[in-house]
Amino acid sequence: MFRSVSISTDSLGNVNTEDETPLDDALVSTLAVIEGQPLESRAAAYGQLHEQLREGLEGGDVPPRVAG
Repeated sequence: MFRSVSISTDSLGNVNTEDETPLDDALVSTLAVIEGQPLESRAAAYGQLHEQLREGLEGGDVPPRVAG
């Protein structure tokens, strides 16, 4: 599912990918949405994506973190 890719934005903010292999379209779309958000919102969005990817890789068998 995960493949190597170079992702950048052009001067207009468009997301460009230089595929080394085909990518999962949903992940590219998610990254494009995150990059379109104001800078202040990106860290939280990337953190949320990180958790989703981690849970997927670990089979979703990790208990949720307890706030504290």
